[in-house]
Amino acid sequence: MDQQQPDHRAKTPLGNRTASTGLLLLLCTWALPMLQHTVQAQERHVLFTDLPHAATGTSASPILAGGELRSRLVRLQPTAADGTLDLSRPLEINLFHDLSFTVQLQRDPRPAYRGLQVWKGRVADHRFDHLPHYRNTLFVLNTATGKLVAQVETEQGFFQVLPAPGPGEYRVRQCKPFGNGRCGILAAHPGQLPASGTRAACDTSCNETDAAGRYVVDVFAGYSDTAAALAGDLEAHAQANLETVNMGLANSLQDTVYLRLVGTGTTPNNPGIVTSVLEDAWSWFSAANDSLAPDLITVFQTPTGAPGSAGGWGGMPGRTSVCGVEWGTVFRHEAGHNAGGNHCYPDNADFRNGMDNGHWRTHLCGNDVNFYSTPLVNDDQGTPIGNTDQADMVRQWAEMAPVMARYAMHRVPYFEGDTCAGRICLPQHWGGAIEYIDQVLFNTIDNQQADPAWNCAAVTGYSDYTEQFTEVARGSTHELYVSATASWEESTMRAWIDWDHDGLFTADEQVMDLFGTGPWYTPVTVPDDAALAAVRLRVRLQYGLDNDASPCNASDYSSGESEDYTVQVVEGIPAGVAVAGPAPTELALFPNPAKGTVRIQASGLEAGPVWITITGNTGQMVLSAAHVWRGQAEAWTLDIGNLAPGVYTAQLHHPAQGLFTARLVKE
Repeated sequence: MDQQQPDHRAKTPLGNRTASTGLLLLLCTWALPMLQHTVQAQERHVLFTDLPHAATGTSASPILAGGELRSRLVRLQPTAADGTLDLSRPLEINLFHDLSFTVQLQRDPRPAYRGLQVWKGRVADHRFDHLPHYRNTLFVLNTATGKLVAQVETEQGFFQVLPAPGPGEYRVRQCKPFGNGRCGILAAHPGQLPASGTRAACDTSCNETDAAGRYVVDVFAGYSDTAAALAGDLEAHAQANLETVNMGLANSLQDTVYLRLVGTGTTPNNPGIVTSVLEDAWSWFSAANDSLAPDLITVFQTPTGAPGSAGGWGGMPGRTSVCGVEWGTVFRHEAGHNAGGNHCYPDNADFRNGMDNGHWRTHLCGNDVNFYSTPLVNDDQGTPIGNTDQADMVRQWAEMAPVMARYAMHRVPYFEGDTCAGRICLPQHWGGAIEYIDQVLFNTIDNQQADPAWNCAAVTGYSDYTEQFTEVARGSTHELYVSATASWEESTMRAWIDWDHDGLFTADEQVMDLFGTGPWYTPVTVPDDAALAAVRLRVRLQYGLDNDASPCNASDYSSGESEDYTVQVVEGIPAGVAVAGPAPTELALFPNPAKGTVRIQASGLEAGPVWITITGNTGQMVLSAAHVWRGQAEAWTLDIGNLAPGVYTAQLHHPAQGLFTARLVKE
């Protein structure tokens, strides 16, 4: 965090600035006192002029008017001699005829989405003028469109400037407060709450931090078509909403995490500000999710009055939010819910709440100052805006930062030469385990786990077996077999192979999609154009037929497991695949009858994965097992000690040679 010089300005609130005064209250981002005096002497550029016969009040946009106390339409004036906008000059932000502020902005050096320029500053605000690091003015300039979105927040209210439909026209808004009463929370099941504290990925070289060591939470902002029309400029509007969170974190002295915009998009869908959007966002913007790998998705909608509507909804914690586009401060509130915070103590029984200290209310508990609750910052009356035990969202952001940043492995580089960009995502399974994958067979891979368990403590429900690999040839077919410690009719088993080696598991790379009780098996044919490279195989066990069929998204249920392996694609006949021998004439089981174990033999059986199923006289499968057959002389021993005495049917499955059956008697 940049070090600030003491603030030597007078502490009087700003009112109407149209009259000339003896002392100019210049509020400057990262400015030294000498620079303050220099800028005071410079001419201030007035940003806006009235439009002839401009509409005032709320008539120009009924939807935006729903979130406004007042508004007016203005024309933006160029600030440079060449007719462009130069935000480095001292600016007079004449919002309304009775309200104007002077500011010297400083450009944020952090790279922004698609070259957007982010400028920050401060204007007089008696509540926090004593804090030299405090910022309350934000401009986002889209140089590609020439449009900007601006925000100013003081004790007099929250003001927003949005592009209007006419050339060079803008809507200046004094926004209504977005407090707790306008918000809905979709609380996570207790088993879904991620563990607090530092979490390291299995590959500890990539921790989802930028070059300065700060955690980066990537955000995709989606808009319905109607919301996009009101936002004025999608990129600038989205960036401004994220920067309101970032300024709030910085104001609250939280500098270990920030939000980064990685994309925007539109959808014709506008059901309103309802909870269904929190799930629908993944399908509406599935292509962006695959290519950009955002950690969070927020969707801006226009109100429809549908049942269950609110001004905003957010998962707590969660990866999605839906925001009414008419509310200027809704996203920073819902982002706090995504970070696991609730409104006001005792909504959460611990420190994960916002704060109303009797003077001012932080983001989650009233939302009328740009701070997250913290006991480390005092207001103008010396009262903390947080409490160690009841309201410390700065602590919550710090603890959730590594979790949120690792929801998805970033695909957009943090900086030039970023070698961690594009790594394959690491899926999560919330809560405690109920069932594990206990065996995976694919060509020469045979991972039969004596003690099944997750082996990557940092990512719940994930096991990294990429050190186990097999070679497969383009055009060849191999059976994929997976079994689990337990399964039900609602269990699903899915698998993907990243055939094109681009770090993504796409829909056409899904090689297994089965449900019901296991084991599960399916033939997999290697595409003729598969990359000649070491590619990733992922198998994923989940519970619930309506669960998200995604290789990356967090599981909706507190059970299951995901495992990764390596598949080397080669030309020609790969190592480990034998030339076919004579077809077996019979499946031999001995002893037969048997008591505890039975040995399985089959002459002429090709090397490769096989599995056996044992069914009773009712046709119900009572036992299954898999094995990699090594050669013609091999005998496979199977434990049948738990079977009840009786007559059974044994069936040996071979992916290339078919099905072989024998009668088994258990004594």
